[in-house]
This record gives sequence, structure tokens and C-alpha cells, in this order.
Amino acid sequence: MKNKYHFFHYGKKVDVHTDSNFFQHLIDQKFSQFKADATYPLVAGECQIKWVTSSPPPLSDIVILSSMAQRSSTTLRITHSYLTTTTTIDFDFASSTSLTCTQITLYYQESLLFTLAAFGFSFLRRQLFQVLIKKYIEQSLLWLLVQEKKLICLHAAAVEKEGRVVVLAGLNGVGKSTLASKYISNQSFSYFGDNYLLLDTKNAYYSPDVVRLDQQSLTHLQLTSQTEYGFGKKVIAPLKKSPLHRAPVKAIAWTQRGSIGHKKRMSAQEFWQMLEHYQILEGEAISAAPISYWQPGFSSSSKYPSVPTYVLTLGPFGSQELPPL
Repeated sequence: MKNKYHFFHYGKKVDVHTDSNFFQHLIDQKFSQFKADATYPLVAGECQIKWVTSSPPPLSDIVILSSMAQRSSTTLRITHSYLTTTTTIDFDFASSTSLTCTQITLYYQESLLFTLAAFGFSFLRRQLFQVLIKKYIEQSLLWLLVQEKKLICLHAAAVEKEGRVVVLAGLNGVGKSTLASKYISNQSFSYFGDNYLLLDTKNAYYSPDVVRLDQQSLTHLQLTSQTEYGFGKKVIAPLKKSPLHRAPVKAIAWTQRGSIGHKKRMSAQEFWQMLEHYQILEGEAISAAPISYWQPGFSSSSKYPSVPTYVLTLGPFGSQELPPL
């Protein structure tokens, strides 16, 4: 392996070994802010991630779980196919019943057809690699953490002010990151997280994930971008960050678009049912990540935070009105 890299995921050291410069670049872009002292240390230990451009070794005593998943006594194997290119992902566990994943190996086998297509459409390889990183590294690490520590993981942005956090959940593309950026710019909030946010019954845990916005949002917010991210988005310059690694949750809002901006209280039962439904529908539910085949139906038994829940309707894009948080 010619490239080595590491980051810290809420206390766990993750070592990355790869023979692909481009995969290394995307891993660095995604996890560059996950440093040893950047997050609350929820867990300890180490995990190895390897990217190998070869076929996977055979497994013995396999059990077929689905058309894409099989397992042996200590390995879960997932097959990911995209435009004739197959990637096999092996998750190696300490024992047949353990939730300690010691290594994630991605065996990448690019087809000639995909190579030719990517030559004309360079974004194809970027999109495939980013999907692999999201589904089999990011979501897997979060799933393991959620199960071990009995946490909730939401697809959401979050802002902090005066030591309390407001969580902004919602569908992809609704403007969660844009809204969070507006609150940070206009109302003295601090960045507390984007993309995925971990919570327990009282607190949210700071996520140093990169913030990605499309060009329309960048223009509206008068922000400059640092680099291309893919999927029509760019990474923006670091926002004002919260100094806290863990902070109590003040409220959780479901964000949506409407003709006029307003905030409406919603019962906790209705809110969490709606949120769970949409996260599963959009493939953002960590409970349904591919690694969950290791222990199907396993539940973290986590409880939702007992905080006010709202529906936050945003006005038309470009509106200057910000509902109070």
C-alpha cells in the first residue's frame, strides 16, 4: 500500500491504507477535520480500512443473507455493483457475535466499460468512490458507534448558541446546511455539525464534517468555496465553530420548503415517526446501513431526546426571513 492516512472517529483511530491516489484524496477531503481532539471520545480502539484493486479471497462456511450479502463466522461480505464495476466489501469482526469491527476492506475491480465511460465523464469515478466511502466507511463507523453506545444518529445539520444545540433535520436538498450557515452568519450561532449528528437522550455530539453547498446557496450566502466535492456541491471555507464537543439539545426541527417561513410545534410521537420514515426512504437511516446485515434486526434500544420538536417551514429560496430558533 503506497498511501497511508489516519483519522479519529469519536475516539477510535481509523488507519487507511490504499493503492489509489484518488481514493486517498477523497478520504482526506471527507475526514480531514476528524482529528484526535476534534470530537468527544465516545469509544477507543482502532480499525483498519484497506482499498485494494484486486479480487477478494474466497470465504469458507458462508451463509447467504441476500443477493448482495453473505457472511462467514467473522466476516460480513457485501457486493456493490455500479455500471458493470463490482466492489466487494469485507467487514472483519473480532468474533461471530462481536460488534468490534477490526478491518474494512474494499476490493475494487473496475471494468473496461466503466474505465472508458469515466474517461469521457470524469465525474462517474468520483461519484462511485464517494458512494463507497459514504455507505461502507462513514455509515458503517456510525452504525457500530450507535449500537455500542446506544445513540441516535440523524441526517441533520446543527447549530449551537449559549451552550445549547438546535438540530435541523430534513430531506436531501431542502437546505439544511444553507439554513445553518444563515443562522451562523446572521444570528451569532456556531457550527455544531452537518450531514450526520449523534445524540443521546440529552446531548448532541459535535461533528467536524465538511460543509457542502451548491452554487445557488454559495451565491446567496456570498460565500467562497475551497474545492469541488461532487454531486453539484462544493466545500465551503470553515464556518464559526462551536468550542464544545458535547452540548445539551435545545430543540429539534424538521425543515421543509413552503410559501412563507414559520415554525409550528409537533408532537414528539408524530415527529419521530415522520423523521424515521423519511430517513429510511432516502437511504440516510444509519440503522439500515449495509453493515447492519451483520446483526439483522439489532436495535440500539436508544431513547429519543425529550426536547421540543418542530416543523420549520422555510420561505422561497433567497428569502431573508429566518424563523426564530
